[in-house]
Amino acid sequence: MTYEEKIQTARFLAQVFFEYETGLPISEKPDSLSWSWVYGMAKKHSVTALIYEALREKVKAEAPSELYSDWARDASIAGARHLAQRAEFEILSNVFSENEIPFLPLKGFLVKEFYKNPALREMTDIDMFVGTENLGKIEEILKERGYLSDLSLEVHDCFKKPPFIEIELHKILHLDIKDYAMSDTLAKTENQYHRLMTDEDFLIFLLHHAKKHDETGGAGIRTVFDFYLIFSSGKFDEEALIPRIKSENLFDFYEKLKRLIDLWFFGKKADAELLDFEIYTVTGGTYGNLENAYLRKARKKGRAALITERLFPPYKVMSNRYPVLKKCPFLLPIFYPVRIITSLFDGSAKKNAKAVRGASKKQKELEKLAKKNNAKS
Repeated sequence: MTYEEKIQTARFLAQVFFEYETGLPISEKPDSLSWSWVYGMAKKHSVTALIYEALREKVKAEAPSELYSDWARDASIAGARHLAQRAEFEILSNVFSENEIPFLPLKGFLVKEFYKNPALREMTDIDMFVGTENLGKIEEILKERGYLSDLSLEVHDCFKKPPFIEIELHKILHLDIKDYAMSDTLAKTENQYHRLMTDEDFLIFLLHHAKKHDETGGAGIRTVFDFYLIFSSGKFDEEALIPRIKSENLFDFYEKLKRLIDLWFFGKKADAELLDFEIYTVTGGTYGNLENAYLRKARKKGRAALITERLFPPYKVMSNRYPVLKKCPFLLPIFYPVRIITSLFDGSAKKNAKAVRGASKKQKELEKLAKKNNAKS
């Protein structure tokens, strides 16, 4: 697919989403788009179930039977995952409360409620902010319930329970919101241990999280859908929040996001800058990709600086990969050759080199597209 075809496909997905959520008749697929493009992009951006629900009859009648079967299977799996996640959250909610452990659900679990049918808003894992005070007790509870420890990072610890359940236990809310504590939360009316964010904190946190993905490879189509529903819910006074959005260094991302929402859902026109952001969002998938991340860095710092950073990542990146550096930062120079040698054997060096080549190719294609659009205007 060319970038123009990707943009056309993304805009069709956005149109279908908008029509489904607002109860409007669902548009016909343009002849210029193939069903495989529509399905592929929906899957890449974790909106498979919602787009399938909106287009089911059209897909059944018009798409190849094998594609229809694959899409129906993916939608069924998404539905089963939703039910399993809901059931597990209820169990953990009761267990944590019985053990007097405060917990704050985050991200997708809360965003689901803005959708007409929450089951159609897909999410990979259940995120909870728990702090560090009860972490040991929580880990014991999870192990008793069959969870396996998967990964430990500065922000959160990850646990998995096959086949569907993954949990991220946030020790801090976000790298840019380190001082957030359970005392900043509100108690849910019927359960003092089930905590809630203020509306303002909720929106600011989601913007921080989306911006992080944008900076590391693209925030994805689902994020745009999420924020359209959040902003149009009437729950937030955005004007009143602008000073805080600016103070938290979120305004540039917030403004681009709002402009993309206006483009996709309200027929506003795109300029070169917005088109660039749109492509970056569309090509990154749900959580972004390395190719986009390297493209962003190369544009910002130059190719030479990018290569240097690849060989010698900053301390923050290295200490996340090698936790011993948090206690012994003076060992950093030793771990650079360790990282390089390891990457040669685990395949990451090859993967990174491929992403850098892809970023270089994408840059050239974007320049061609920009020239083409400038010529049209």
